[in-house]
Amino acid sequence: ATIILCYIRCRDLRKFAFKLVFLISISDCMSAIGDFISPPEDRCGPCMFQAYLVSIFNLASVLWTACIGHCLYRAVRHHDMDVQRFEIRYHIF
Repeated sequence: ATIILCYIRCRDLRKFAFKLVFLISISDCMSAIGDFISPPEDRCGPCMFQAYLVSIFNLASVLWTACIGHCLYRAVRHHDMDVQRFEIRYHIF
């Protein structure tokens, strides 16, 4: 939550690299909310909602991590410092 609040409050942090960290933080927070839900029984509405939150946002965290890895790979291996042009592809991915 600290990363999310700092990103929202500090305009100086609104760079592409920090945006990726912000997005992965949102995914992790939503996944944690899903972990805190304790449904009373199996196959109930809250149970299905919990399963949806945990599944989707854990996957989103993994995919945002892959996007950060791709940015680092492009910057280190190919000396490509203009990785921001991949932002649209990351959202589609």
